[in-house]
Amino acid sequence: MNHGSSRIEEYLELLNPSSEYLLSFSPFFINHVSVELMTDMLVNRKKAVLYICVGRPHIFVQKILMNRGVSTRSIHFMDMVLYVCRDSSKPSSSKIILDENGSPLEIPTIFKLFKVDQEIDRLSLDDVDLLVLDNLSELRTYNNDDQIRRFMELLLRISREKGKGLVIFHLNNRPDNGLRNLIESMNIEVLEIPNEVFQG
Repeated sequence: MNHGSSRIEEYLELLNPSSEYLLSFSPFFINHVSVELMTDMLVNRKKAVLYICVGRPHIFVQKILMNRGVSTRSIHFMDMVLYVCRDSSKPSSSKIILDENGSPLEIPTIFKLFKVDQEIDRLSLDDVDLLVLDNLSELRTYNNDDQIRRFMELLLRISREKGKGLVIFHLNNRPDNGLRNLIESMNIEVLEIPNEVFQG
């Protein structure tokens, strides 16, 4: 294991898999964080994960993990895909219901769940221990503060009421976009990972 991996592990060891965190780091290291976090949660802590992909398709993340020897059997991937059109003649995409109250996990996007490259219709929260949002920064491109807050409040409610952990990726190359302040106002712990951690 290289020196960089050992150093990032020191940060990941601080995470309680039943609590909520925002991991803020340079976009250059997003693949590194994905691999190290999933290795820690899946291999070391034996947790099942709902991995929500915003800025990149799930297959990209899945292949990175598999190429690094991390099994994806305990990961449910969800892609957040923007509406391209609202043609009523086309069948509507299924919404993913994540609690018994019927509250859909939605923002102005279409959600699709994948399990080892196969789309699935429904996921029970009983099947997962941890929710990962990769990454919050992409939401700023298409959504305003109110939309992002509503989405984050739903994830946070799921985490706190159901006892599920929540880890949010934040790319810190745009410090003035207000996302970190928004998250801090929701009493989510922020963990800043400096670039030096990734340099072996």
